[in-house]
Amino acid sequence: MEISKVQLSFEELLDSKYLAIEIKDKITQGMINILMEKMRRYTGGDSSLSKEKTQSLMDSILYTLSFYMRDIDMQNMIEILKTQDVVEVYKQSQYHLLQQLHHLYLRVQELQSHKLNISLDVYQETITKGLTAFFDVYNFDYCSQDIVLTLDYPTCYPLKQVGLEQIIEYVHYLEIEHDFLNCFQESDIEKVLKGYCFYEHGIIDNISLLFINQLLIKSLIGYNQDFLFQNQEEINQLYQVLSSYSSKELYDVLYRQLQILIKSLESPYQQEILIYFTYILNDLVSYLHQHNQFHTLKNAVACAF
Repeated sequence: MEISKVQLSFEELLDSKYLAIEIKDKITQGMINILMEKMRRYTGGDSSLSKEKTQSLMDSILYTLSFYMRDIDMQNMIEILKTQDVVEVYKQSQYHLLQQLHHLYLRVQELQSHKLNISLDVYQETITKGLTAFFDVYNFDYCSQDIVLTLDYPTCYPLKQVGLEQIIEYVHYLEIEHDFLNCFQESDIEKVLKGYCFYEHGIIDNISLLFINQLLIKSLIGYNQDFLFQNQEEINQLYQVLSSYSSKELYDVLYRQLQILIKSLESPYQQEILIYFTYILNDLVSYLHQHNQFHTLKNAVACAF
């Protein structure tokens, strides 16, 4: 297969056939030199370290190089490794990681300045304290691969990355959710959350997920100038509507309603918001069919009664 059609990570490339043995040897020796320098700095001149800590330092070197190489196509990656000293490439990698870390810090500050004043402790704690604490403990030099952070507040979309990329991904998803939620009055958002029967027990997952689910569900019978279901008659209407659709039909209807909803937002990020929340539709269809019974449907939506 042609190199131009192959895409490998830095670590995968080191184990591949696409690098000559002498290049691999040069890279290995360069990484050993970096490791020895780190060990001297870490121990203050005494190069004696446990096997576990030595491996952790080498993992940090690998992660920093991989993070730098992640957006470089394989042909250019090979050219860099062939023509540049690995020690110099590592310095560039550290500088790149620090740049990304600084950019992430600014994004977190922006996110915090636009956070919702919603009385949900896990949300408030994660946004105001959890994300800030990450920057206090993250060690880009000796442990760049280790992320000491518990993301208690979930995003709508599941996280797929690891390491620093996971925090970047997490913040990006929160930015999308906030772009959506900031198009509405906080009082309306909190009213919807309090309309769920499980709110008083503190069983609240993701704010934007519950809110957009409610908007889409209510759209099936018309908003009627209120996001909440106002009485049992509206619940009965919803029951009739849901009973008339197959899963595929319901998905198609909800997707059209989602498109209409997102198009109505005063946001420059409509397309990104639409793509992001399309992910939740299959789960919403399953949720509605699962609860489409007279004795459970009211408890599945936000109500004013």
